[in-house]
Amino acid sequence: MSTLLTREVATDIINALREGMVPSEGIEHIAVGLDDQIAAIESELAHVATRRGDYKAIRGEWGAGKTFLSKLALARAAAKGFATSHVTLSGQETRLFKLEEVYRAIVRGLVLPGVRRGALQQILERWIAQRARAVIETDGVHEDDPRHEDAVARAIHRSLDDIAADAPSFAIALGAYYKAKRDEDYALSRGLIGVLSGDPSIGAAIKRQAGLKGDLEGPMALAYLRALLEILHAAGMSGLVVVLDEADRLTHFRGPERMKAWETLHQLVEALRGNRFPGLYLVVTGTRALFEGRKGIREYGALDQRLSVTFHDDEPDDLRQRQIRLRGFDRARLVAVARRVREVFPASQPARVALKATDALIDAIVEKVSSGFGGKIAVMPRVFLREWVKILDLIDQSEKYEPEAKYRFDLKDQKDLSSDEQVAAGIAAAVEGDVPPQVF
Repeated sequence: MSTLLTREVATDIINALREGMVPSEGIEHIAVGLDDQIAAIESELAHVATRRGDYKAIRGEWGAGKTFLSKLALARAAAKGFATSHVTLSGQETRLFKLEEVYRAIVRGLVLPGVRRGALQQILERWIAQRARAVIETDGVHEDDPRHEDAVARAIHRSLDDIAADAPSFAIALGAYYKAKRDEDYALSRGLIGVLSGDPSIGAAIKRQAGLKGDLEGPMALAYLRALLEILHAAGMSGLVVVLDEADRLTHFRGPERMKAWETLHQLVEALRGNRFPGLYLVVTGTRALFEGRKGIREYGALDQRLSVTFHDDEPDDLRQRQIRLRGFDRARLVAVARRVREVFPASQPARVALKATDALIDAIVEKVSSGFGGKIAVMPRVFLREWVKILDLIDQSEKYEPEAKYRFDLKDQKDLSSDEQVAAGIAAAVEGDVPPQVF
């Protein structure tokens, strides 16, 4: 199942590429060369949908497409009825060893098919609606029956009892949310959405009204995550897919914080192996340095045992292993993506674009951009696609523009090159520990 390629979706795709970013929607329309990897992930998603937990690591160097594959996996998961969340790890707001920060980031990034914002509230409304439906189907108490509202309230509270065994404050907040909705107290219900999101800025007055104290901290965040999974399941969702992107940033923490991060990741992996997070599929992305570097997961032996995979270049990769390795772009794949982008491009002058944006022009642009990066095609997809969109824009806007004669690639025009791109371009020396921004 794919996102319908409307002009609006096409515009979103091109706008993201124009900024050097991975599109958030419609990404499958420009995906090339990832069919086997996605098939392996979809097979695991089918297993997770049976109330199992599982995890995967996506490994690749800068420019290989880790973020692209992870977002493509999220798109496929959404099409299969999963809620999804893309989380970029950082050393400021989303530190892996701070579980409450990770939980907040997961909820903040929650996406449902067709829901662009407020996904947690939509999930809770679906959960309440399912309880109301069960009262009709199981108890035979229909909506026009005066007993219906009280019957739904009893069903809600029975469900809360199961959640309270593991996450009592989540259950209290959820029950208070339902009551606030019944009472049409919208300010309180909005505040309780914040409580259930782990938002530390929610005032004490809101918590007092719900009978709650304190903020979400530490291990309780995992109990909240389990409660969220139960709500998703009861709301009819297949589960939750979470991407922890740019995990290389963990290698730049100080030693004690880094070890806490590995301990937390190991705790999550072991919980998934023990099926203590039914319906959760966790994806972690990183470079070889994350998995094999001196400051990577190898310094935490138990975690290394769970994630380590040995690759051999003279044989195909086993995509059912815990790691998927991305080998990076070659010329043929880059050209294929450029053709897809040309097909997607929402031109106002499609005939002109078709006439001038030829395959020969794509080859010429690949040559010009790659020469600026010392011929290292694997590191340049982001910049190349941004340049390609610029050319398509100029063709579409100007009848007089002749790209084969006029286009020049100048590194001086590239103001946001990552450290790896700068090294490939010969304008900076390699510096151990540089972390690129979250793009291609």
